Amino acid sequence: MVLGTSQTENAPHRIKAALKDLVVDEPQWMQRGLSPTASGYGKKIPTRYKLRYNNRLYRIYGCCFSNVVTTYIVSCNRTIIVDIEGQ
Repeated sequence: MVLGTSQTENAPHRIKAALKDLVVDEPQWMQRGLSPTASGYGKKIPTRYKLRYNNRLYRIYGCCFSNVVTTYIVSCNRTIIVDIEGQ
């Protein structure tokens, strides 16, 4: 179940998703053990997961710097932060 929370207009929207609600869909390069960047860090790192939001599947991306990752989807040019529960 995906639940939305209200935010100010300028702040990214934030939703919660249960781990069981995610769909595993690995890209071909990921199945071969490759990484999207040489360092493993970046602003838009694709994950193996997709999330159904507004009756559509969206790839979950990670913004990873240092040892902190923020997961998010992009819908209608809007960044929506995804808090995954049950990790």
